[in-house]
Amino acid sequence: GAATCAKWNPVDLQSVCTAAEDGTVRLWDVEVALARGDDRTSVSAVGGQTRVLLTLDRRGTRCAATAIAWRPDGGAVLSGARDGSLRLFDTRGGGGHGGSSKAGRADAELLNRDAHAEGEDVACVRWRDEHVCASRSTDGTVKLWDVRRFDTPLATWDGLACQLPMGCLDFSPDHSLIAVGTSVRRNEGKSKMCFLSTRTLERVAELEMT
Repeated sequence: GAATCAKWNPVDLQSVCTAAEDGTVRLWDVEVALARGDDRTSVSAVGGQTRVLLTLDRRGTRCAATAIAWRPDGGAVLSGARDGSLRLFDTRGGGGHGGSSKAGRADAELLNRDAHAEGEDVACVRWRDEHVCASRSTDGTVKLWDVRRFDTPLATWDGLACQLPMGCLDFSPDHSLIAVGTSVRRNEGKSKMCFLSTRTLERVAELEMT
């Protein structure tokens, strides 16, 4: 399965997280690669991998992990999947930097199977701070979440067409805005750059793109 995303841990600079269509989120220790001096083979399931976190659908079948983001303190990873679900994995135990290279399995600390429409990719996830995050989906929505009450979003913005599974979003430096682009089918209008307020929860601007 194709790797869909890779992110460096913001605190532990030896740790990398990847997501893939094989239904896994994997943690890697690059210090193993540096010690071996073999960039072609050292970061692998037998050398460098510290944990395997599974993304399972309602039937217990592996579902493609499509987006990941480290929590700012580096202690957890937020993952989005192809079934529209969001998961929060605690990464502080079971390996990590300096841990065993043997792969392990873990259940999500938090899970919302209905975060986005079933069968739609979660295209992007981003953290605002250690409690609040945002997600973008091919169902045409952006949602703002507080992981302390993960069952209901703080805000939902819809009508944000996303035809491609690599649609992204990002927070402004002061976290007051979310910037997100749209993608539309041919002859269905123009794509836009949209700006969403995390304070008033309104759309504050839209710019049409050629």
